[in-house]
Amino acid sequence: MTFTAIFLAFLVVGLMARFYLSQKHMKFILAHRNEVPSGFSQQVSLEDHQKAADYTIAKIRIGSLETVFSAAVLIVFTLIGGLQYLHQTLLQFIAAGVWQQVALILSLSFITGLLDLPFSWYRQFNLD
Repeated sequence: MTFTAIFLAFLVVGLMARFYLSQKHMKFILAHRNEVPSGFSQQVSLEDHQKAADYTIAKIRIGSLETVFSAAVLIVFTLIGGLQYLHQTLLQFIAAGVWQQVALILSLSFITGLLDLPFSWYRQFNLD
């Protein structure tokens, strides 16, 4: 129980730090969105600077959503028993041992990759 509490505390502190820094970054970008920094004013137009600011804000927002989703997946696999369920399911098909553990790692990688696919798709085809 103590390890679970420590795990959750670190997870929550990490999430809070990420969101705090993201919010500070977004506030800074929004505060400077309407002026090109003096060192770049000759090379970058205000319109291009604003597009870059909007793009960065959109990336921060989708990144924050992805962070929450990833934390939820992590909790499902570690605390709610998703990893144990996957392990038991694989034991029905593969005898316990090294190959079963390799299959477990590959399965976990495949599942998390599938769960990340919508975020990757959105970043690639809608955001960019």
